[in-house]
Amino acid sequence: MEPSRELAEQTCEQVKMFKRFLKDPCPRELLIIGGANSQRQVEELGRGVDIVVATPGRLDDLISTGTLLLSHCRFFILDECDGLLSAGYGDMIQRLWDQIPKVTPDGKRLQMVVCSATLHSFEVKKLAVS
Repeated sequence: MEPSRELAEQTCEQVKMFKRFLKDPCPRELLIIGGANSQRQVEELGRGVDIVVATPGRLDDLISTGTLLLSHCRFFILDECDGLLSAGYGDMIQRLWDQIPKVTPDGKRLQMVVCSATLHSFEVKKLAVS
């Protein structure tokens, strides 16, 4: 999850560049941001994706309508977490964390990555240890 459309677009472009070096299976990525065609995003989700790069608003919309399920999420990455928290997304992050299974049926554990330029931020530290 990214705090802004611009960061989400940049991250998704990096995923596309990286996946050129992967052969089988080649991961399918999807950029989920406001202002983009939501119907196309829903169609792509229906075909199946491996990596979702999203901004909070559209992500929350798709999760709350049941269009995007978190039941198979293995990695939960918060980029610029200080920006997400200062924008008021702390409750949403906690809600998503609560919905994601911590262990998959085949025994794989959820991994959470919290990125921030200001890791000394009390809010980021609090989130990271919770």
